[in-house]
Amino acid sequence: MSIATIFLLLLGFFGLLYAFIILSYTIGWFGLKAFKPENHNRPLFKASIIVPARNEAKNITFLLNDLCNQSVSVDFYEIIVVDDHSTDLTASLVKQFIEEHPKHNIVMLSITDETQTFTYKKN
Repeated sequence: MSIATIFLLLLGFFGLLYAFIILSYTIGWFGLKAFKPENHNRPLFKASIIVPARNEAKNITFLLNDLCNQSVSVDFYEIIVVDDHSTDLTASLVKQFIEEHPKHNIVMLSITDETQTFTYKKN
């Protein structure tokens, strides 16, 4: 047998092997079941937007309005406002905003631990 004949035999063997592998992958690919989520009404994820606020009475209402007017459904996010020892009307404005927008998931937390007064937003 010449080298050319051996080369052609090997080429034919590996060509058939390659065709068999590609055919088995193709059959496997088309045999896969389509993915269908179990519950279409439940969000796949939920984001928490944390807003640290200290003496932000002039901006907090605008910020909360902008966050609530996003194109994302309210089921996909929650807003957590952390009042950090505000001395102005920030806390009362946030509470009023929460009452006026009950369909949005907005929570206000207040830092009241007086032993860590000087760390502010780090809390």
